[in-house]
Amino acid sequence: MIHHYCSYFDHNYLPRALLMVESLRAQKAAFHLHAFCLSDLCAAMLRELALPEVSIVELATLEQRFPELLVVKAGDRTPIEYIFTMTPFLPAYCLETTPGLDEITYLDSDLEFHDDPQRVFDHIGMRSIAIIPHRFSPDQAEDRHYGEFNVGWVTFRATEQGLRCLKDWQRNCLAWCYDRLDGDRYADQRYLDRWPITYQDLKIVTLKGANAANYNIDNYQVSERDGRFWCDDEPLIFYHFHGVVPEPEPEGIYFARFPLRHFKESAVVMRRLYRPYLARLVAKTYALKAGFAALANAARLPRPGMKVFKPPIGGWWDDRVSQARALRALEFRERRPDVDAPAAGAERLPYFADTLQRAADPQGRLSVLDWGGGFGEYGAAARRFFPDLTIDWHVVEVSTVCDYGGALFADTRFHETDDVALERTFDIVLAIGALHCSVDWRGTLARLAAATRRFLILMDLPSGSNADGFTLTERPLPYMPQAVCLGGVVDDADLCRRAAQAGLTLERDLVPWQGAPLQIGPLQLTYRSFLFSRA
Repeated sequence: MIHHYCSYFDHNYLPRALLMVESLRAQKAAFHLHAFCLSDLCAAMLRELALPEVSIVELATLEQRFPELLVVKAGDRTPIEYIFTMTPFLPAYCLETTPGLDEITYLDSDLEFHDDPQRVFDHIGMRSIAIIPHRFSPDQAEDRHYGEFNVGWVTFRATEQGLRCLKDWQRNCLAWCYDRLDGDRYADQRYLDRWPITYQDLKIVTLKGANAANYNIDNYQVSERDGRFWCDDEPLIFYHFHGVVPEPEPEGIYFARFPLRHFKESAVVMRRLYRPYLARLVAKTYALKAGFAALANAARLPRPGMKVFKPPIGGWWDDRVSQARALRALEFRERRPDVDAPAAGAERLPYFADTLQRAADPQGRLSVLDWGGGFGEYGAAARRFFPDLTIDWHVVEVSTVCDYGGALFADTRFHETDDVALERTFDIVLAIGALHCSVDWRGTLARLAAATRRFLILMDLPSGSNADGFTLTERPLPYMPQAVCLGGVVDDADLCRRAAQAGLTLERDLVPWQGAPLQIGPLQLTYRSFLFSRA
């Protein structure tokens, strides 16, 4: 059976809606989505995308069907309040204009499905109306005044009670629908609190995995097993990514209001739900901007009453830093630099490109460990330089980068610990602007040297004699200067001595230092890049 859904979104929310469609496809769900486009640009983009499961309804078409909306639109409601007012008119439009349709489900567009939604419909049965409680976790209890039920999923059947409920909701929203609390009213949502008393043929969906979100997920133990996510002992059906908002700078990344307990205690919710979703959202936003030039200067929908507390950038592990770096990696991979001028992101490759060829075996196979290698930009550039080589590229990075990278770049193997990555050896071990960030650079050097089969390349190392105890504060991301990376200064003579003890010979300085050393207090500092080889 094909289930019909309706949702509304503008060009800014279109990336989320597309991810929702893709997640339904991934679950092999039989569905059709009636997409109510809140902007002409959104409708134009959807027409060009031509998704077979999606039909487009323009805003003017909805307003022509329900002219009473235009009266409200001309009044004192903000744009977001007008959108809330429209919510009950979407399912009404679908039931009235789609021949033979006897069931419609409204969905918020920021849902992602992890199981077949048929589970929810089986739970609802033949009831005329279905709604889902917020099920606020204890730390979210103060939000109860926004309503017992969430509008993220609302099902109506074309029965007497279903249609009556829908008509009542339309009248209520026309009469009052503001983005503020007013007694027992809030936007389009608190009207749902009255429904269990008013309509007997209503189903309250009690499945833990239906409409899981940051406001309730802390009620459950979330696990991943048998290829599925579980909320306690029930499968996660769909997650509502409420509280994800775009960042103004740099554009194209998002801030997420993470659930409190799972942010601190559980790897699954953060690392297997949020970060892969945010990675896909960043990638989808980037792809749409690349494909539709008009999106770059398109307006954003303001919501003056919405206040989001955003902590300052927390450093190299911050999700926003990783998103910004991932976005630049996406841009880098889209560009096609010639072999003599790699794009920003792999500027150092020409200095050791010949070493890649030297290290490859007679069959053209090459393995590389890129310690602190970001999102594998150097691996992507190396494959462009040497399309005939088969390159197995591994990256050791912080866990945040690994989570985003694993969701976006299948050609790179990500490792968050040396223990796993260094269980084997590699033709080349590479660390660009990274070794000095290790808490124990000498111990890290020993492990990297032990993993080196042919060449060890260490680049952009702040170096000086008798440098122990000096700390550098670096801001390596010009597009996000608030991202701070702390590192030390490497004693270059000690480094070379330790490399020799590990059986490595210094072949040459890859990027000779130009100019006088930098003077930092009593320390004379240069940046050095080394090529070591194993006989």
